[in-house]
Amino acid sequence: VPAFENDAGVHLFEANAIAHFLANEQLRGKTPVEQAQVLQWIEYGEREINPASATLVYPCMGIMQFNKQNNERAKDELKHILQLLNNYLSTRTYLVGERITLADVAVGCDLLLLFQWIIEPSLREPYPHVTRCFSTLIHQ
Repeated sequence: VPAFENDAGVHLFEANAIAHFLANEQLRGKTPVEQAQVLQWIEYGEREINPASATLVYPCMGIMQFNKQNNERAKDELKHILQLLNNYLSTRTYLVGERITLADVAVGCDLLLLFQWIIEPSLREPYPHVTRCFSTLIHQ
C-alpha cells in the first residue's frame, strides 16, 4: 500500500490521496467544477478501468489464474471503456481543462499495464484519441 509521511506529521495512505495532497492547484483543478471532474475521472479509473485491467493483465503476469469467462467479459468491458474515452477525447487533449491534471495522471497509470500487456498496436487503431492522449502523457 502506498504510504506517505512528511516532517509536519501528515500520514496518508492510498496513491490517489497522496497524489491529491502533493498536487498543486493546476493538477487538482482550478475551479470547483474542474476539481469535481478530476475526481470523476479518478473514480472512473478505479471503478471501471482497474477491474478490467486486472482481469486481463494479471494472468499474463502470473499474478492471477486465467478464467476464460471473466477474460471475455473484461475484453468487452475494455472495448466499452476505450470507446467511451476515445469519444470523449476526440475534441480534447486532456480529460479536464487545457492542461494535464491528476485525472490524466491517474487514468494514464490505470491504462499503463493495458498498453504494455494487452493493447497491442493493431488493437489501438480504433482508438486514436486514447492512444494520442496516452502517448502525450507518458512523454511528459
